Amino acid sequence: MAADMAVTEVETAITRLGRITSDIKTKTSLFKTPQDTRANHDQLNALAKEGNDSVQMLRKQLQSLSSATSTANKSAVRKLSKGFQAQVTAFEQACSSMVASEQSAVELIRRTSTKLDASTQGGLACNEDQLYAQAQVSVYNEDDLVRREEDIIKINHQLREIKAAYEEVGGLLEDQKDVLKSPTTQRTPGRTRAAALRTSNKLTRRRGTARARAAICARSCDRRRRAAVHLHLPPQ
Repeated sequence: MAADMAVTEVETAITRLGRITSDIKTKTSLFKTPQDTRANHDQLNALAKEGNDSVQMLRKQLQSLSSATSTANKSAVRKLSKGFQAQVTAFEQACSSMVASEQSAVELIRRTSTKLDASTQGGLACNEDQLYAQAQVSVYNEDDLVRREEDIIKINHQLREIKAAYEEVGGLLEDQKDVLKSPTTQRTPGRTRAAALRTSNKLTRRRGTARARAAICARSCDRRRRAAVHLHLPPQ
């Protein structure tokens, strides 16, 4: 009964991740239109974080479900894992498209517009929403663009965490293959415990590798963020 409830919870969470992906696509479609605003991008950042949190929660739930010893439960976990991977792929693609569009917009503004001089800021109109809509931007505020670039770095870091979660669940699928190939094979309690221990050890190693990779990526992202703040070149 508890296992059935856990399966239902995971199914619901996977469906919710699909809705988050759909919302991201809808809001990204407003880029470079008069309907695009800073509020739209704030909502996108919140959706990306919500999606990443959902992915990490699902990863943990699937790992917990994978410890079930019954063949029926393992079959359900395998089906859920495949559904998870499909939704994560769609979510990752939506976020990658959003990041690429943001990078393109920021590069265009830097290339075609003039950086706002702080000494004359009071005499020039520089509307941040105009920057997002790309509506005849002639000057830009450096702080606004740096904030957008920091958002890009943050989402790129989340994408790396999402990829690590995808790989871990892929490992679960590999671990389940042998069991599902021979559903009628009888296992002694000792063999079952040994198999569970091997799976647990594999997951521990994968998590350690994923965390190390994420830490390296975080340091790299931080260096790029500092470079983005301090090393901007004036437009040609």
